[in-house]
Amino acid sequence: MSSDLGIPYAGDRIDEPATRSPACHACGRHSQPEAAFCAFCGTALVHQRIAGPPVFAAVAAAIEGRSAYDVLHEVGGLFESLGAVFEGVSQAPATLVALFPPKEDAAAVAARAALDAASACPDVRLGIDASEVTERSDQDAIWQYLIERSVELQALAPPGTIVPGEELLPLTEGAAVIEPLADGSETPSLRAIRDLRAAPAGAPEAPAPVDPVGARETPFIGRERELAELTARFATLHDDGRAACVALIGEIGVGRTRVLTEFAASFPNARITRLACEPPTAGAVDGWPIEELIERVAGLTGDESSAAARAVLEGLVGHLPDGDRLLERLAHLASIDGGLAVVDETRWAVRRLFEAVYAEPAILLVDDVDGVSFGFSSFLGDIVRALDSTPLLIVCTAAGETPGFTDTITMAPFDTATAERWVDARLDAAGPGVAGAIVGALGTNPLALEHGLALLIGTSALSRDAGGWNLTTNPTAVPAAGSTRDVLDARIRVLPADVRATASLAALGGTTVPVPALLAGGDGGSSADVERHLAELAEQHILVAEGTTLTFVHPLVREAAAAGVPPATAADAHVRSARAELDAAGPRRRRHAGAAGTHLAAAVLLRGNAAADDPDRVDAIDLLSIAAEHAADVGDDAGAAILERRVAVLVEKSDPLRAELLLRAATHEVETGRLHEAEAAINAAMAATVGVPGDGIDHRVRILRASLRASIDRTTLDAARAIADEAYERSAELEDGWGLACAAALRGQVHAARGHAAAVVDDLSEAAERARASGHPIEAARALRGIGRALLDGPMPVERAIGRCERLRADAAGHPLTEQDLAGVHAVLLARQGRFDEARALMGDAIVTTEGLVAGADLAVALHRAGVIGWLAGEFHAAEPPIQRALAAAAHARDDRLRASIAASWANLVLATEDRVEEAMALADVAETWATDPTALVGWRTARARALVRLGDVERADRVGRQAVSLAEQTDSSDLRANALLHLAEVLRLSGRPNEAQPFERRAFRLLDRTGASAQAAAVFRNLSPESDAPSPEEDDDADLVPEDEPVTEPVIEEDDEPGPVPEAASEPEPIGDEREIIEEERPLPPPIAEAFAASSEAEKKKRGRFRR
Repeated sequence: MSSDLGIPYAGDRIDEPATRSPACHACGRHSQPEAAFCAFCGTALVHQRIAGPPVFAAVAAAIEGRSAYDVLHEVGGLFESLGAVFEGVSQAPATLVALFPPKEDAAAVAARAALDAASACPDVRLGIDASEVTERSDQDAIWQYLIERSVELQALAPPGTIVPGEELLPLTEGAAVIEPLADGSETPSLRAIRDLRAAPAGAPEAPAPVDPVGARETPFIGRERELAELTARFATLHDDGRAACVALIGEIGVGRTRVLTEFAASFPNARITRLACEPPTAGAVDGWPIEELIERVAGLTGDESSAAARAVLEGLVGHLPDGDRLLERLAHLASIDGGLAVVDETRWAVRRLFEAVYAEPAILLVDDVDGVSFGFSSFLGDIVRALDSTPLLIVCTAAGETPGFTDTITMAPFDTATAERWVDARLDAAGPGVAGAIVGALGTNPLALEHGLALLIGTSALSRDAGGWNLTTNPTAVPAAGSTRDVLDARIRVLPADVRATASLAALGGTTVPVPALLAGGDGGSSADVERHLAELAEQHILVAEGTTLTFVHPLVREAAAAGVPPATAADAHVRSARAELDAAGPRRRRHAGAAGTHLAAAVLLRGNAAADDPDRVDAIDLLSIAAEHAADVGDDAGAAILERRVAVLVEKSDPLRAELLLRAATHEVETGRLHEAEAAINAAMAATVGVPGDGIDHRVRILRASLRASIDRTTLDAARAIADEAYERSAELEDGWGLACAAALRGQVHAARGHAAAVVDDLSEAAERARASGHPIEAARALRGIGRALLDGPMPVERAIGRCERLRADAAGHPLTEQDLAGVHAVLLARQGRFDEARALMGDAIVTTEGLVAGADLAVALHRAGVIGWLAGEFHAAEPPIQRALAAAAHARDDRLRASIAASWANLVLATEDRVEEAMALADVAETWATDPTALVGWRTARARALVRLGDVERADRVGRQAVSLAEQTDSSDLRANALLHLAEVLRLSGRPNEAQPFERRAFRLLDRTGASAQAAAVFRNLSPESDAPSPEEDDDADLVPEDEPVTEPVIEEDDEPGPVPEAASEPEPIGDEREIIEEERPLPPPIAEAFAASSEAEKKKRGRFRR
């Protein structure tokens, strides 16, 4: 068969001859019906043919004195890039057999691959054979015959030659050039594959068509809406003067980058900064391009010396308050000598740099933000939300969802009409039906169309005559083609072999072509040859020249070009790229550690079996370790995990370092909050511990897994505690301080989940001390935070808790977010004593500092605590705005557990000021959706009970309120228990049972009074009614205030559960006389509550872990 576009691929067959061959476009005469070439001048002919059955093809390869594994490393990559699979042969164990995918052109594909292999490795001996297959063929028997036959043919081949089978010539449509060997043996040898689409040398030359396609700019068609939307957003930003971000979402090749280019060109007077997220190796995912971001914004190139780069940064920010500290942080982010890492201040430093640079309306364009490790888009979104008065628009492109960006513009694929209009504009003068035929074959993706047109023109399937551009076959028979990548692969394959080899080597070096490394390599020929090849690639629009720099026109084009390089050649190219980059870096080796280390790691893996002291392996481990440390220092946990796994691959399986690296990677994955990836990383770390001497690391992996599971599923708490106890005992035997710290931290987590705050303080105090002693300051700071939260929740008297909190704040020096978190704890404790002015001042400073550090979750906590302080002071209306802001901040931070606690708090607050029942019910639903900790589990129940009693559902309100008390009583949190008791008392009072409410109020008063929470105790005391005949305040504290028939822990009331009995209408008071019935006006939910309620769908509830008895 032939392509229905008229491109006669080798291997196509004519099963039914045409009645007449087409006229030769060179001499105008007709040949025999099945002829592939003109019988008179030799020009390739183009037929409309009928598809035949597929072809099986096999190539056998061997190298004298070497194993099949060596052959695989030398030429296997060429075959594998074309989809071949490999077989071994028992009678020839040193021979590798490649079996190609069954297709009509498989014989020609295999022949070209064999020729490329012989060119790449002159010592290889090759045999090739092919066979057609029909539905009734015994396919297994044909494959076995081809395997055996290709091995026999290979045995006849001298080094560097290919011996073909008899079927190869007809199955390549006569394109195979087969000649006898020069040794006189008459053994056939495959010399070449003629291109059926090109006229041979010496043929009469057809008039060269004028090709406007390569010279003209790709038309901007079909994306006017997206451009208009971006322009409108920039206009809004210009008016408002505050930063904004938007994501441009669309499939690969749909034209996202072109829209950015047109958008930037629309504002020639605006400051435009462009950042491309380019991995060092094709198809890889790398860490955040934080260094490149700092350099682009600051106007650096990355090639400056540390002193020069530092001077530029100092000129930008040195005059600012805290300029010296800011300069240190920015220097570390950009890998400049003299920088200092403080992970809590990464966002603060970037925000301050943006504020210093972007005083006027500006645009930051980020290409392929999803091409780097998880979290970078969220990082940029957090920065934007913190820029209140900086007129900067950040536009990111991505193929899918971009976390952190709430504003998106979706780029749908072209429809057929738009794609045809695009083709017409690209060709400028297309014949009738040509655009439709091309779109039908290539699809509507602009990248596929761009390179598909170049492919058609380059193969003479699309040519220009007096009437314009026309296909050389019937356009109505054009079928739909494969993927965009298939089109790009075909485009690369038709390049001349030497040009294709240079393109492949260039693609291995990077999206930006490392020209010096290519010129020094020699694999692509002389320097003059390489320069000629690069110029031709630029002319073919594979590369784009930007000044003195050459870059691939698209990442997918780079991936297609990088395929098919022999492993040995690819390894050498990677090493050259790495060494060239390090040589150019000079003293700033750290700046290029990730890229250079990745290239060296790729080379080591391609070569296989590298010795432990192999210089490339040693350098790769060193450089990637440096890059992983830097990623962790800037907060790129996902990037650190990627790089740590990359190092682990280079380490022997028996080396304990490998298990340690995989554990670090798993720990970083847990920090990203992605459960699936974290579980997979933990599984890999667990597998790596097998065979490692000692069991310390095994216990730490188990602790990490138990901690992750306990954070989302309360039913695993018992198992987590058992793992912690076992690990603690074993670590004590090993005198492993870090292991003891991890085990103590897990114990503290379990106690916190159960609401045992006093035990949390003990466990986390030990964890902090041991973590600090073992050189893990970040983990020590995390433990200090947990202690602070336990001081708020626990039974420790307020005065003692304040003293302890002051000592914790001193211990947290150097960890800004921990310092501010503990300052917030301190403020709430002061408020409980009635010292409201001090509490407000301290909390206000903490909010300002935390907001400046651009820490979303921490800001949510601080704002919530500010609302709690207002609540304690009785200023209910003043308490609501910060709590409302806190819920929004928690949503932006994607912290669902924090969101649940804040929603529960807000739900109770709206009932403290007025009966906003519907809002309270909506917020309680939000809290129920994500609640896992005791505060949220109790809080949503108290809010729902208080709302239900206001709606008249007394029985359900009583039941849910008692559930809240039962849950709170299982904790040692005086504050939580007191609030649950007071809210149940409120439910009872509103139910008309004030005498039953008194014991609960008195119990709450004693709890608060004993802990020294004087402000809360005084508020409760004012509401006590001494005239009632309720039990005395001196009643036993341990009296069972929950009726005996109530279980200690009530089951959760799910939405599907049957509600309790609803009071009958007769029990409602009847209107007297002309008294009008009071109907409560239905009020719409405020936007923040409505948004939160909409997010808590039933589907979300089913995905979350629920608390059950």
